[in-house]
Order: sequence, then C-alpha cells, then structure tokens
Amino acid sequence: MNKKAGEKLLSAWWFFILATIGLGITLGVSIYYSFDFNTNLLESEILNERLVDCLVDSGYIRSDFFQDNFDIFGKCDLKKEIFVGTNKFYFKIRVYNESGIKKEIFFGDSSFEENCRISYVVKTKDFPKCSEKILNVLHKNENLKLYVMSGVRQNGKKYSVL
Repeated sequence: MNKKAGEKLLSAWWFFILATIGLGITLGVSIYYSFDFNTNLLESEILNERLVDCLVDSGYIRSDFFQDNFDIFGKCDLKKEIFVGTNKFYFKIRVYNESGIKKEIFFGDSSFEENCRISYVVKTKDFPKCSEKILNVLHKNENLKLYVMSGVRQNGKKYSVL
C-alpha cells in the first residue's frame, strides 16, 4: 500500500508552521530594533550624582575644591578626554553665597547650557538632556550653595565616563 496523501498534507502544514515561526522571528527582531531608546537623561543624572558624591561629604564640600590646582577629573575619577575631546558631555559646578561666586568649574561644550534650557520648552531629539542640582553645603562654617549641572548628548554610541 503506497498512500502518500497523508504525507502531502503533513508537508503543507510543516511549511505553514515554518513560515509562521520565521515571520514571528522577523517581526520580533524588527520591532526590537525599531525602538529609539534615549538614555541621555539617565546618564546626565548619574553624572550629576557622581559629581555631588565626589564633592560633598556629610554636608561639607571638599576643602581642596577651592585650591587653584584642584583636579576634578583625578578626584572624581572621570576621563578628561571625554569632556574635552568630544561635544557629548558637559558639566558645570558653581559654589556661591549671597555675596557672589566663590568658584566655578566647567568642562565640555558650553552651548549645552542654552540648549538644555531650550530643550525644557521644545522637545527635540538631538538636543542634550541635562540635570541640575542645588545643594546647601558648608565650608569652614560658612553656608554656601553648590550648583551642579550636567548634560549628555549621545546618539547610540558607547562612551565610558569612568
């Protein structure tokens, strides 16, 4: 008995199942890679928090911060070439009181400040995402304010700040 009708029927279902699985995999991969996920705001907040943790201990700002030869990159374990060599990262640190600014440090593309203020009003994809923090700190029993602003503008490439 040579009955091949069942084999032809099974063969048709087999190709249908393979086509369905292939289509499912293709759709899954295309959906996964079509999403544009922007982590700039999160990276900016991490950089901001890292700078604050480096500069402030128990409400007191580092005493060596006010020295002229203070190396923020060495003290906070950051890579200087990332901030100076590219326009992807920016930070600004300002210590002030009622009488004025005591010290200010900034590295990176200075256009970040204006672009960040614009991006709060106008939602754009290519503008940097920024984080700002203002803290009350002490230095030699003097009340000061610490302003830290950090910004990140990356487009899918990997940069390590550490």
